[in-house]
Amino acid sequence: MINRVQKIIFGGLGFTATTSILVFPILGLYIKVFNVIFAIAFVFLILDKRKRISRYDLDNKYLLWMLIALLSSLFGALYFMELEEFQTAVLSYIPKIILYTIFYLLLRYSWNGVAISSCLCKGLLYGCVFNLLWAIIDALLYYSIGKSITNNLFASYLTAADIRYNQASLIIGGTIRACGINYDPANIGLFAPIVALYGLKKHSYLIYGLSVVSIFASLSHTAFAGIIIVTLYYLYTSRHKIVALFSFVAVIAVAFIVFSFFKNDATLQMAEAFIERTEQKADGGEIQGNRGEYWLNFIPAAIHQPSALIIGTGYYTASYPYLKNNLTRHEIEPYDPEQTYFATYFDVGLIGFIIFMGLLYGLYSRSKLQADLGIEHHIIIHAGVVGSAVAFLGYHYTLYSVVMLIIIAGIVLCDKRLFRASLKMKI
Repeated sequence: MINRVQKIIFGGLGFTATTSILVFPILGLYIKVFNVIFAIAFVFLILDKRKRISRYDLDNKYLLWMLIALLSSLFGALYFMELEEFQTAVLSYIPKIILYTIFYLLLRYSWNGVAISSCLCKGLLYGCVFNLLWAIIDALLYYSIGKSITNNLFASYLTAADIRYNQASLIIGGTIRACGINYDPANIGLFAPIVALYGLKKHSYLIYGLSVVSIFASLSHTAFAGIIIVTLYYLYTSRHKIVALFSFVAVIAVAFIVFSFFKNDATLQMAEAFIERTEQKADGGEIQGNRGEYWLNFIPAAIHQPSALIIGTGYYTASYPYLKNNLTRHEIEPYDPEQTYFATYFDVGLIGFIIFMGLLYGLYSRSKLQADLGIEHHIIIHAGVVGSAVAFLGYHYTLYSVVMLIIIAGIVLCDKRLFRASLKMKI
């Protein structure tokens, strides 16, 4: 068992992973709260009692993924010797790879690994929910009084960090794309599907409704598509499909009634802003836009980058085969495209991609079996894995702390031995 301080530290680690602009201002410097808690968590894990049985059955996939990511980074550093920006991007990810590898190894050897992972899960869930709620409040206040609490509260940090337009929540043309305690509304596209599926699995339609409303606050079409997909997934996999379907229809009906009853200028503007952005995407041709270009030109990009069949060029360089061959309309600079699967292929190569997908599938299948038993942290892991996998279709942050902690905690909690033990307890 872990004590209260440890619960706060590891729960806080999960929570602050979702709040990238939450910082400590110290002597003109801004230190992320997540980084501070991550360092403290490292100390606790180093000092924690070790256990004899330390291997998990998904162990090799994770460690191989990290090894290939490191080798790809080293290859990329050589490959981009004449492209300083790309080389710098590759090298900047090596510390992340090493830290997440060490963190996982410390956790797997920890005597309290299961309890710690459970705290991490709860912290991650609370953080995702809090971000959605914050984004909704931020949007409502903007349409009511014309100010964003996020942009105002974190103004000094946004300026110091040179965040685009000095805005976290993007305000363009009289509309706001609220982002929670983050610097990119795209993160709501990840959080919303996770929270939506958790709400459905727990039959908490308040939580599910929160994720739906966050679509209008963030104007995120990734969130919109993600919630639709996880909802269809839930209806398809539910043991009681008819009951689930009627419950879902009832929730939508109640949501419309509540919206009609409480509608005001702010809520109407949120709805109108989402509709307007949808129309702009349709008129501008989403298929011809950046996301569409990455989908349509993936095979040509892969053909022009044959080395990816063996090894990648390191994280945050997947844009290169598109840019080098004029397959996307974007300035030449390192970034990972808004399609995590394609990005991963070029970042770590085909072998690394297969291992990464195998790890995700292992976590998915194992967490589904355990979530069906009604165990809380397994439901969170299942929602996290499925929600992330769906968001990856239009999401561009690789090795993101939230996803990495979901995977690391999931490996520990979804081990076969723990599953067998839980089955015996259930019987």
